[in-house]
Amino acid sequence: PCNIFTAAEASQFKECRKLIIDAILHTDITQHPAMVKNLELLFEMNSKVLSRADAMASGAPVLSDGEIEIFSAPENKRLIQQTLLHGADIANPAKPWAIAYDWAHRVLDEYAQQGDQEKALGIPVQVLNDRDKVNRPNSQVGFIEFLVTPFIVAKVRLFRGFAELPELLEGNLLTWERVWAEESNPNEAEREKVRERVEKICHSLQSSWEIKELADSPTRRRRSVVAGSGA
Repeated sequence: PCNIFTAAEASQFKECRKLIIDAILHTDITQHPAMVKNLELLFEMNSKVLSRADAMASGAPVLSDGEIEIFSAPENKRLIQQTLLHGADIANPAKPWAIAYDWAHRVLDEYAQQGDQEKALGIPVQVLNDRDKVNRPNSQVGFIEFLVTPFIVAKVRLFRGFAELPELLEGNLLTWERVWAEESNPNEAEREKVRERVEKICHSLQSSWEIKELADSPTRRRRSVVAGSGA
């Protein structure tokens, strides 16, 4: 294997190691709410520079000098590093449907295996770990609602390169809602309750679509993504 740190000085290696550990620790879900708030705050404090809809529509470079200056500040570089790794860690709901579906079940299978061990040891079983009680499609609606959507909306406002994520996420959310209804056969009141939740999430995600529409302007290469296909 290649050791990329072979030519690094001791001080450089120490700093790199520190940054790597910091980013890994911030994949802990307990760090998630603070990270979302920090992303929102970063945008709000620099909204005049980061809200470059006119520049995007004219085909300007992806990052302006002002954006580069903002993102190069040491405290912001650290936040970006944390965001990219944490974003990858919780990214499966915003992948094309076949990938999102597969990874959702892989993760839930792992949780269930932990729950089986908790039952065997006679210790309390966490809610998502009980294979006999978890409704898998509904759990994904909740995951998207409370964790993934706020994070992706905040991230896309800062980094337009992720502009397709809200559309993919919305498509998958609607598919999970349909799968839940088909598998659970809920009554009308239950359907309406979930429908209201889903509509609220979609509204939040659609607030990011303006960015995607500009990113897909004629001056840029247009990419077509169909979310939720193959369900």
